[in-house]
This record gives sequence, structure tokens and C-alpha cells, in this order.
Amino acid sequence: IDKNGRAVDQAKIFLNNGLGSGSFQLANSLNSGVYILRAYTNWMKNNDASFFFEQPITIINTLKSNESEAVRKNGAPDIQFFPEGGSLVSGCTNKVAFKVVTSDGRGASFTGKIIDSHNNVVVENLKPLKFGMGNFVFNPTAGERYTAVLTIGSALYTKELPSVEANGYSMLLENANNTSLMLTVSTVGIKDENVNLLIHTGGKINVAQQKNVSNGKAVFNFSADDLGEGISHLTVFNERNVPVAERLYFKQPKELLSITTKTESSTTQPRQKVAVDVSTTSGSSSLPANLSVSVFKVDSLQSENAINIISYLWLTSELKGSIESPGYYFSSGSTEVNEANDNL
Repeated sequence: IDKNGRAVDQAKIFLNNGLGSGSFQLANSLNSGVYILRAYTNWMKNNDASFFFEQPITIINTLKSNESEAVRKNGAPDIQFFPEGGSLVSGCTNKVAFKVVTSDGRGASFTGKIIDSHNNVVVENLKPLKFGMGNFVFNPTAGERYTAVLTIGSALYTKELPSVEANGYSMLLENANNTSLMLTVSTVGIKDENVNLLIHTGGKINVAQQKNVSNGKAVFNFSADDLGEGISHLTVFNERNVPVAERLYFKQPKELLSITTKTESSTTQPRQKVAVDVSTTSGSSSLPANLSVSVFKVDSLQSENAINIISYLWLTSELKGSIESPGYYFSSGSTEVNEANDNL
């Protein structure tokens, strides 16, 4: 698929026990650029195309000179805010995630603040953690309008936050040690009632609890060990079984296939024969695997942490939109990676 979303080539690959092989004969008329390789089965067509597997690839057509194109002007960045649970609700603690991307779709570096309609600063030192994403916590007031003021490079941008609801439900997930999880549901302007929490991973229900809202709060406690690996959906229902708040939670898979390579020497001469030892393990056990190998020069056309089958199966297959460097979210179990996962 080219940059305009037009399919420039298609192929059908026969699968036998989940494996298949095929190829594309690229036309000499293709322009150089970044294309998207999209793969899906007929069964996957029952769902939205946003969930199909996609892999960006760079094609350089050495047989065709680049056509002169007008230099794309730098457009305004895309600034978005996502209140946890879905809505900003007055009178309670709200956690708000944000995402700021430049016109080329990459996360932006910036500094900023949140102000109210009277220019009072309510959140300061606003900046992303990774890939233009981060979060902040504040207590909004009903009827008040809040605006983000961001400095990106030398330019100043403003963006209004979503409107504050005077009545509604808010949720706040606290994940201090990655094992014991506490979800606080706050209600404003709604009589105390029973609320239900349903958590499922891939359609399998892992947690189902009911709590009574007392003085506008209900607290759910559960363990991350009870959840499936990958993305879980946390949905809160009121006593009439109407969904009122929802968020996602990501649990790192415990065991992934570890692939290591080793060469006899770190440097080689041109056209020198090189032997590469490849080993595949899971935990402390060696495992057989079907592998393919490509060797390329690392340059501006290649990027690390690109999407692969691991990040697709565990992460991107359940998220709409483009994810910058999805492999990063599996790079380690550090505090920064875990927080970046939660922001995503």
C-alpha cells in the first residue's frame, strides 16, 4: 500500500498449519518511498481493517529517478487528551493521558502547562515520557474550561481539554508494584449504588466483582496474576448493567522466544565468509524454531523496534491507529517501559 492508501500489488498465500511463503514482483514504475505491507486472512475480514497486521517497508527504485515533489509544509501537531475511564468528572481525582504527534506521525518533544479560563496554572511542567505520550493528574471543576499551552520547538500551541462533566463516573487504576492492583471508581451527582467490574482478556473473563458505592467511592482490589497476558479490558457497569467507564491494561507476557546470534569476529573483510551461530531459548530451555535471516546495513532507512509478529499478537492487534516503535514496549520490564505501556 502506498502513501495514498492505494494497493500497488496484491498476492494470495496458501497457509499450511499456519505457515506459508510467497513473493511480490515489484513493478519498475513504483516510486521510491515507504510502503505498508498488510496481511490478513478471510476470517480477519470480519473485523475492522485497523486490526490487520501491517509492516512498513522502504522501497528504493534504482531504475527510476525521483519525481520532483513539492516540499511538504510543516503542519500543526495533533494534540489529544484521554481521561481515564472516558470522561473528565468534576470533584474527583482524574488521570489524563495525552498524545502529541508531529505532521510526520512521530511523537513530539515539548514542554507545557494546563491553565484554566482565568489563566491560573493547574498543571505545570507538562512533558512526555516517550513518543509524545504521558499523563497528569488533577481535580477539575464543573463548568470550567481547561487549556493546554505547549511549546514545541520554537512554536507555541494551545489545545482545549475535553469538557468537564458535572455528573458521572470516574475510574483511577493504581499499580504501585505491578502485582496488587486497586481500581477506585468515583461517582459525582449519582446516588450510591452497586457497581460491577468486569475484566476480560481476549474475550475470556478473568475478574468479575461487585462493590457498593459509599460516599461516592467504590474500591476494587485484584491481582495482576489473575489477568491474562497482553491487553485486558477493564469495564465498569452501573447497577442497571450499563457500561459507564472503561480502560485498558497491559500485562507483559512472561515467556518470549529469545533469539541470540554470535559470530566468530566482530569485524570482517569484504566478501569474507562469516559463520553465524543462532540459538533459540525460552527461559532456560532450548526450543526449536522456524527462522529467517536478513542482513542489512543500519541507516536512516532502517529503524529498530519496528512492528513484528510478537508486538502484533500481544499489542497492536487490539489497538487502532499507528504505534511508533511497538517493539520498545517489550524491550525490558523497567519502570519507564511499564509506564510507557500504561500511557499507550
